[in-house]
Amino acid sequence: YRSATSTIALSYGTVALPLGTKMSFQTGTNASFGTVQLGSNGSVNVATTVVTPNSVVFITTQADGGTIGTERVTGVRSGSGFTIESSNILDTSIVAWWVVEPRP
Repeated sequence: YRSATSTIALSYGTVALPLGTKMSFQTGTNASFGTVQLGSNGSVNVATTVVTPNSVVFITTQADGGTIGTERVTGVRSGSGFTIESSNILDTSIVAWWVVEPRP
């Protein structure tokens, strides 16, 4: 969270960041963040080794494409990825995703 002093409190400690600082995430095979475009069937498989059975995957549409539907995460495969699918098979939107691992 951001406090009045622009400090982000993390479970591993506290980091002070100047206002306007953006977080950055690794992309690629072992990524926890990325963007993908839904295929001609309104779905796409996302390959990432960081996903586990406990992972929470957040998604949001970045750019509408085709006949838009409602996107959701399905088929989480521990260590290999997950699927994003739309309620409309004609949806070709670009979707951003972020994998977060909860701590007990």
